[in-house]
Amino acid sequence: PAIWKHQELSIKNIHNNVNSLIATGTGSGKTEAFLIPIIDYCFKTKHKPGTKAIILYPMNALANDQAKRLRQILKGTGITFGKYTGETQETVNTDEREVQEEMLSRTEMQENPPNILITNYSMLEYLLIRNEDQQIFKHNELKFLVLDEIHSYTGAKGAEIGCLVRRLKAHTHRSPGQLVCIGTSATIKNPEEEDEISKQTVIKFASDIFGEDFTFSGLIEEHFEPAQELTQPYFPQIPDLTREEVDNFDPQNFTEVKKLASALLGKEVTGTIEEISEQFRNNKLMNLLEKWLATPAKIDELAKKLMNEPERKGIPEEALSVEITAYLLLGTTLLEEDETSRYKPKLHLFFRGPYFF
Repeated sequence: PAIWKHQELSIKNIHNNVNSLIATGTGSGKTEAFLIPIIDYCFKTKHKPGTKAIILYPMNALANDQAKRLRQILKGTGITFGKYTGETQETVNTDEREVQEEMLSRTEMQENPPNILITNYSMLEYLLIRNEDQQIFKHNELKFLVLDEIHSYTGAKGAEIGCLVRRLKAHTHRSPGQLVCIGTSATIKNPEEEDEISKQTVIKFASDIFGEDFTFSGLIEEHFEPAQELTQPYFPQIPDLTREEVDNFDPQNFTEVKKLASALLGKEVTGTIEEISEQFRNNKLMNLLEKWLATPAKIDELAKKLMNEPERKGIPEEALSVEITAYLLLGTTLLEEDETSRYKPKLHLFFRGPYFF
């Protein structure tokens, strides 16, 4: 599959030993952006034993997800990996191993350090203190250090992480410039600061955490392609839809997809999903929503904007809210010319701790 521009830039940077901060949105493929060059390096240096990359996660849940992903990616490659957290057992029955490349126990990783080590900052502290754990670094091959969700390391915790990184470099005999440092975050920039000032702040933050030089070329951001200008724009009539119909829409049911598309266009829609998508290509309302949602917005805010359009003057806000919701739902099923979804929503789920349930 093709890679995105920010992934291409990240891969080139890391391949050329440039300290990088990947500051792109949730679900943009930040992990692939640093994993590809790390795996490439490990593959080319398979003849050298030892840990070559450490990936630090702030939570065990993220570390577990990464281990699951590496099982799929590294199976059969000969590149070893291990997850060393508080959940890792001292010894494990090797029959439990899903792939030969994964090291499951502390003893195994101490005796034969994995090429890629997944851990958290609390456990890394122990790895640098306990004699038996220090064996993980005995080959002195460390090349990459990744801090995932780097924005979480602020304040006192940030100072602790900065000290921990410096102790790691001292323990592995890494002078400034010898370790390729990588940070990832979807929310590190301050939207209230001017863009240039925000970039300078972010670069200084990464430099302080890692104790290494970061430059503007190492800051990888996402850049969205602007919505295509319409060649034959049209603004459809207000659809005859109820809130209940929209709320019960099933995007997996193609019959319902055609029904909703027909309601939004005010005429019966037939054909394949590609043919239906083409009928919405010059839809002005769909195009407006793409532009407005370049920055996050609530549906009621979008409805108020839509009320200012001549074609929707005097339409009740609730009716516009239903219409917008219908477009957002249908847009995830329609296809672009490259066969990706027309609308690619980013959703966040917030929940309280168990003691609130």
